[in-house]
Amino acid sequence: MSTSEAADSTDAKRLKWRCRRGMLELDIVLGKFIAQQFSTLTKAQFRLLETLLDYQDTELLELVTGRVQMEDPATAELLTLIRNAHDDLVSHHTIAQTSSNP
Repeated sequence: MSTSEAADSTDAKRLKWRCRRGMLELDIVLGKFIAQQFSTLTKAQFRLLETLLDYQDTELLELVTGRVQMEDPATAELLTLIRNAHDDLVSHHTIAQTSSNP
């Protein structure tokens, strides 16, 4: 493993750890996003995610839910990816609940 790969691996672990938040809602949404999309993130998206994780939980939740919009197109696109991962989670959960009810 090269030095840059080791650094990338360390950065990835640190970012995944930072996705663990104090709000359950964010834990669920970000956890699902990381599980689905982490390996596909570009370096630019990785850096944007790092920036988003600097927000306080309440502010980040407003962004993730779409109650507050970001003007930067790249950040808005990343937030859409995060929301889509959450929508998939909600859809699967709804289907599971519906099919388990007689």
